[in-house]
Amino acid sequence: MSSEMHFNRVIAIILVIGLIILSAIILKPIFFSIVTGLLLAYVFNPVYKKIYSFVRERNTSAFVIIFIVLLIIFIPFWFLFPVITRQIFEFFIYLQKIDIMAFVRQVFPPGVFSEVFYANLGASVSGFVGKLAGSMSASFSSFIVNIPNSMLHALIVLFTLFYALKDSSKFGEYIKSVSPFSEKTEQRMMQEFKNITKAVIYGSVLTGIILGIVVGIGFFIFGVPGALILTLLAVIMGILPILGVWMVWAPAAIYLMSTNNVVGGVLLTVYSLIITFVVDGIIRTYFISKTGKMHSAIVLIGMIGGLFTFGILGFIIGPLILSYLLIIFDAYRNKNLSGLFS
Repeated sequence: MSSEMHFNRVIAIILVIGLIILSAIILKPIFFSIVTGLLLAYVFNPVYKKIYSFVRERNTSAFVIIFIVLLIIFIPFWFLFPVITRQIFEFFIYLQKIDIMAFVRQVFPPGVFSEVFYANLGASVSGFVGKLAGSMSASFSSFIVNIPNSMLHALIVLFTLFYALKDSSKFGEYIKSVSPFSEKTEQRMMQEFKNITKAVIYGSVLTGIILGIVVGIGFFIFGVPGALILTLLAVIMGILPILGVWMVWAPAAIYLMSTNNVVGGVLLTVYSLIITFVVDGIIRTYFISKTGKMHSAIVLIGMIGGLFTFGILGFIIGPLILSYLLIIFDAYRNKNLSGLFS
């Protein structure tokens, strides 16, 4: 009898492991969309609760949040897409027409370097510009081809967001019921999740978007060609750690100076430096510092490592993994590992 029970237990374990593996395979293609929906649900949960307190109906409250998300994210993209497409093609044409050698000779006046240097530098810059244009063209073509796939993922995000908001209390209770950790450990982990999520969403994503948009306003003010495309690039660079918006506004300022608009180039530089100091140096630092006991440097390292390992979701997953590891190390240091589970 005992051998039969042992056999049944082994079969049950194999079955559970097999189902977990199959479930992982099924969810892998849409994992990013599901987690994005859950994160949006966390971000909009306070708004959802406010709406629910008025309408007292979960489905209606969740639909209102879906409408707000569409209004903030998808509808602006829908209207901006034709403008962005036109500016991308204009940018490609500009890259093909640009006189690289004239630009190089303006930056490095004759007599400073030899003709061989000018020739080699011109060839290097021309090659770089050609590769950049080719890479951007390929990326844009890939984006167009993948529009149906992107729309499907967007629907999954909205679907997950709706049910995560509607059944948020049930979801939280279920997680607690299957958690092996003690109530104290669960509370600490949840607090770390809240701290890190707020630091990343407000300290990196939101401030990066604000920084990119405000720097982009400078592109329009000082007459930089392709200002809308450069603004989008500035937003992306503002969100990514370490890189920063200077990688966009610095070449734009150099371009203005090289086209005999020295005043515009200098003013754009001063404007961008001031904006970067205010938004990046003060606001971003403030939000990232709100990570509880976790050092800001560890948050930054977790974000960078997570970005390389998990993609865009690594912004939150990376610091979260390091945070939970520090919780375990802290319990080990205090000789209280058993306290994690009881």
